Amino acid sequence: EPRAAVVGGGPTGTLASLVLRKHGFQVELIERHADPRHRKEDRCFEVPLLLNERGMEALQRVGAKEEVRRSAIEINGQTVHLGSMEVKREPFGDEGDKLLCLSRKRILKILLDRADSKGVHLNFESRLVDLDVEQGLLHLERNGEHRQMRVVGGREPQMQVELIVGADGGQSMVREEMKKVSRMNFSRSFRGHGYRTVIIPPHNGMFALDPTTLHMWPRKNFGLLALPNPDQSFTCIICLPFHGENSFETMCSDGDVFAFLKREFPDVAVCVMSTPLRFLEQPIVPMSFSEAFPAHAGSKALLIGKAACEVLPIGEFHDNIGLEDCLLLDDLFGEYGTGRTCLETVFRKYSTISLDRFELTRPLSSDVLERVIGLSPNTFLQLKQMMEGALIGVLPRSTGLTTARSAVSFTSLPYGQVKSMSRKKDIGMGLVGICLVASITAGASYAMHRRWKYHEPASQLQSTMGLT
Repeated sequence: EPRAAVVGGGPTGTLASLVLRKHGFQVELIERHADPRHRKEDRCFEVPLLLNERGMEALQRVGAKEEVRRSAIEINGQTVHLGSMEVKREPFGDEGDKLLCLSRKRILKILLDRADSKGVHLNFESRLVDLDVEQGLLHLERNGEHRQMRVVGGREPQMQVELIVGADGGQSMVREEMKKVSRMNFSRSFRGHGYRTVIIPPHNGMFALDPTTLHMWPRKNFGLLALPNPDQSFTCIICLPFHGENSFETMCSDGDVFAFLKREFPDVAVCVMSTPLRFLEQPIVPMSFSEAFPAHAGSKALLIGKAACEVLPIGEFHDNIGLEDCLLLDDLFGEYGTGRTCLETVFRKYSTISLDRFELTRPLSSDVLERVIGLSPNTFLQLKQMMEGALIGVLPRSTGLTTARSAVSFTSLPYGQVKSMSRKKDIGMGLVGICLVASITAGASYAMHRRWKYHEPASQLQSTMGLT
């Protein structure tokens, strides 16, 4: 059997190990932390995962979908808490659209148990010290001791591996080494915001808020998003700018944090007043995009998940990128095979499709952040959204036309088809816009003609044009 080494033992890396094992690889999973199944979860520092239709389909490929579903909370909309204490509930899109929310530790336990049972070799507390892609050597450190794992052309069969998969996150060491030996373009762009979290504990053994929706408190350039946990608590993601009023630089003590919550989110402040905030203990998670293309180095190494591309770490798009990558690899391995001559073809197609997905999900991810922090879209975008909603509402459901978010999160349509649908919507909205402008122009021309011919007064002219 060919051998593969997967660097990074999070949900993406573990699922990738299962996909590789399914297609006949012997797999070494390398993770620098201890086995998460045997360590206590720190809820304050973990944000629950939001799984969409594509992520669940990826789990289905390795037989984990139903177990994950049983452990998750169904989210079927979002509740917006406005500054005046007004509350507005909104669906995600079409009727039946929903996300699944569960803890990172729980999905990891499910996937690691499966990896164990399928014969994946788990290497916990093994830190990648150095990587030579061309020579095919991984240098690992475990308990202060160094050891080598030969990746390509090794003399020792038990150390011989044919593929390296980098699933080691946004600060990927595998990616940095791949850049040295391939023509990889990499870019990262930052937004002016980041986040930290606080926990809303259970109230009398029950959820303090409705657990079937996401809860959003948009304010002016900052906001809060609350996600339910299985233990009846909520994890609150507080998005703030780095500088200025109501920013991280103004939060110097727990007193500052609580005063801010009491002033801007009084209903949240009431819920957290009896529990330690631990807000200042956490690192600030920045809002950033990153993209690596191509995401492979020949047939020897491949990037998946946040190591390959990353959207803003808020909302379902960020959580499902890596799972979707595993789904795509499963499809491509099934179509082209896993032989040495096939791998580069698989990886080239994978890189191209991943880039298409990034182009689609990047603006959707930005839209989630802007809704959370209360930034209204510009007038043109508002008009476009109104026209899009009207067009989808008028056309019959049999056309399959839907919003971009619904197509990406709540269907498993290929991304090429989603892009085609977006182009059709743009053409349709363009035609609607042309008809609207033509109607207004024709009405104005007719009214001016009547005024010139019959000398109608201005008030009657306005009535003719429909302005009164």
